[in-house]
Parts: sequence; structure tokens; C-alpha cells
Amino acid sequence: VGPRGRVVGVDADRALLQVARRRAREAGLSNVEHRFAALPRLPFRAQTFDGVRSERVFQHLKQPRESLEALVRVTRAGGRVV
Repeated sequence: VGPRGRVVGVDADRALLQVARRRAREAGLSNVEHRFAALPRLPFRAQTFDGVRSERVFQHLKQPRESLEALVRVTRAGGRVV
């Protein structure tokens, strides 16, 4: 994301968030934030991010369509949802 960008990681597991925070700190990453949240209820305004990425999540969701809609909602026009 470059020196002026930021990364926001989201997880519904507080223990995994602590691990992610520790790893980011150990790697010296100051532009990384970790938030407790779960799809499809994301705590971000519409068109917040240039891109969003979800890995190994949709297979576990009870509301995959609503979750995808939430990812699209928080992505800026022309952004990427991966």
C-alpha cells in the first residue's frame, strides 16, 4: 500500500486479532490496523477502501450474498474485491 496507505484487517476472533497485531508490531508495520468485526456487518462507511480481500472466509459464512454486498459497499468505485 506504500508509505502513505493503510491496511485494515478484520476478524471475528479476538485471539487471532491479537496474533495479527503482534505479528504486525514485530514486523514494524505502523500502517496496519486490526478491527474486531464480522461479515456482513462491517463497521466502515461506504466507499472507504480502494480494495478489499477475503481469504478462506466465504466457505464458513451463513450469509455469503450479504457478505459480498458488504465488501462491495465498502470498496470505492473502480476498486477491487478479491
